[in-house]
Amino acid sequence: MGKKLNTFLFVAAGTVLDILLAIAAAAVLVMLLYFCRDLVPEGAMPLMMSVAAICGIILGMIAYQRIAAWVIRKFNLEDKLYPLFRSGKKHPD
Repeated sequence: MGKKLNTFLFVAAGTVLDILLAIAAAAVLVMLLYFCRDLVPEGAMPLMMSVAAICGIILGMIAYQRIAAWVIRKFNLEDKLYPLFRSGKKHPD
């Protein structure tokens, strides 16, 4: 398999993992809100649920970035994947 196909498969699997992590993080935050519902005013619950969903997405993205970096280092995938991000600096040849 070529680098581009490897990169596509890695990103596709990572996207699925990112979605699952975001759903799991949001679910945990919503469950915490449910257990703390006596502390939150009833009128603020929809706002708190929205904040929990957004925080879940952000936490999922952070977890995905760290997991992806760890997997790339652990399995030495730097040379097997097409570089997704290039440095803005031009390196002298």
